[in-house]
Amino acid sequence: MVSDRAHLLFDLHQVVDGLREAELGNSLIGTTKRGIGPCYSNKVIRNGLRVCDLRHMDTFGAKLNTLLRDAALPLKILNMIVRFSKRRLRNIKGLLNDWNHLSLILCTL
Repeated sequence: MVSDRAHLLFDLHQVVDGLREAELGNSLIGTTKRGIGPCYSNKVIRNGLRVCDLRHMDTFGAKLNTLLRDAALPLKILNMIVRFSKRRLRNIKGLLNDWNHLSLILCTL
C-alpha cells in the first residue's frame, strides 16, 4: 500500500536532476538521475504533489502549474542572463570596432 502522503515523482524531477548534475561539472555528486533529490526539494519547500492530491482534481492542475513554474524559474532567469550578456557583448564588440576605427584615425593625424 502507498501512503497518501507520498510525493509524486515526475519526469520533470529527472530532467532537473540531470541538469543539476551537469551544472556541477567536475564536482559531480553522483546522482542516479532518477529525480529523487529534486522531488525531495519540492517536498521541503512544500510545493510538491502528493498521492492525496490525486483525489482533488479540481486543484491538482493549479498545483501542477505551480510546480512547473517553480522548476522553470531558474532556467528562465539563466536564459535572461545569457540573452543580456550576449547583447552586452555585441555592444562591447561594436564599441571596440568603433575604438579601433577611431584609433586608426588618430594614429594617422
